[in-house]
Amino acid sequence: MKTVILILLYLLVGCSTGGAVVKINADTYLVANEQYGSSGSSQKAKAIQKAIKYCEKSNKTMEMQSTKQADGALGSLPSAEVIFSCRD
Repeated sequence: MKTVILILLYLLVGCSTGGAVVKINADTYLVANEQYGSSGSSQKAKAIQKAIKYCEKSNKTMEMQSTKQADGALGSLPSAEVIFSCRD
């Protein structure tokens, strides 16, 4: 029984979604992230890191356009989104 509970807790804490970079117009992108057991600010930091890495793949610099974050509440996960461009 203890093993089953530990496995369920491990799976629950590790649940996260998002992180894919989505092109929203000619030179603007969106990356969003959410994860159980964290905060909106930590999800924002992860999204920013993903945006930076995305631009670095093209030898460019990430320029942030806007950010949003939300701490989790009943029925929702802590989340964040970053809208950005990649500049030379």
